[in-house]
Amino acid sequence: MISQDQIKHISILSKIHLSKQEFEKYSNQIDTIIKYLDTLDEIELTEIDPTEITKEYLSLREDVVNTDNKIDINQLSKNTSNGFIKGPGMK
Repeated sequence: MISQDQIKHISILSKIHLSKQEFEKYSNQIDTIIKYLDTLDEIELTEIDPTEITKEYLSLREDVVNTDNKIDINQLSKNTSNGFIKGPGMK
């Protein structure tokens, strides 16, 4: 549990002025967060190989260029210039 002095110290460091209602609200929220982090600390991770998780994401697909579906850019928009689509001017 976080003490009220610690919350006051955090608010001073972060230059946040807390009302009594905010003080109670944030102290409860910080306690909830700390309890959640404590439950995460209980998870046993010694049997998991850290590189095992990333192995399946290392295989990438091969890049293949598909030239069958060439589209003429002039057909996409009426506002074209030198093979580029012209957008509206900025003000």
